[in-house]
Amino acid sequence: MNLKDETQRLIYIQQYIHNELEGEVLDAFLQEMDNDEELAEEVAFSQNLKTVLAYNRDKEYLEDLQALEKELYPDTIKSANKKLVPGAFWKWGIGAVVIILGVWAWSLLQPKTTDALSEIDPYPIEIMADLSSPMWLEAKDAYLNGHYKKASNLLDSIQKEEKFTDHYPLLLYKSVATLYGGNAEAAITDLNELLQKAEFELVPEANLYLAVAYFKNKDYKKANEIVEQLLTVEDNYIKDQAQELKSMLDKQIM
Repeated sequence: MNLKDETQRLIYIQQYIHNELEGEVLDAFLQEMDNDEELAEEVAFSQNLKTVLAYNRDKEYLEDLQALEKELYPDTIKSANKKLVPGAFWKWGIGAVVIILGVWAWSLLQPKTTDALSEIDPYPIEIMADLSSPMWLEAKDAYLNGHYKKASNLLDSIQKEEKFTDHYPLLLYKSVATLYGGNAEAAITDLNELLQKAEFELVPEANLYLAVAYFKNKDYKKANEIVEQLLTVEDNYIKDQAQELKSMLDKQIM
């Protein structure tokens, strides 16, 4: 699901507010909304706008009926007006729209709490020669398309069926998929277990996502301790991601 393309983003938002998304596409969009506060606000704005437009459309329709009634039955217009357009109805309707727009405007003025999952990219998944089963290909496809819960479940099944207790890249992918699938607690446990393995070589990568998991769990102190270490590594990708997380942590800790 490509939501960075502005056109596609607008299409998905419109399909969502008109209840046209289904199945995995709907699940993926809801996951994106959970991870992207700006997207959630855009959806809320579109829903409110839809409400306002529907209100105006109904108002115009009733006004047309009123004009037709006036033309056909001029002698009974007063009673007809009362039946068609009660004054209290419009007062309450206008009041409701004002309240909706007021709440929306107020929400835009509130300070944003950035979600680390929307700022830090998932660990890039690679082709591994020792993994070529259909289940692995399905897990890889799910991971690349943002279906992290599905990817996590498939990777867990591969690990158990193939008894890959020391296949560390696979275990790291599983931990990251678990994190981005919404289970930071489980990801913290898995990543800490990986980091205890003497043969485990992907230490900076695991530490980066462990810091993200702590951030997600609002344990900013632990996240910051890890990030401080990551800022000294030689890997520019890890260092750039850690710097991004550091800037988010500074806003929470200050």
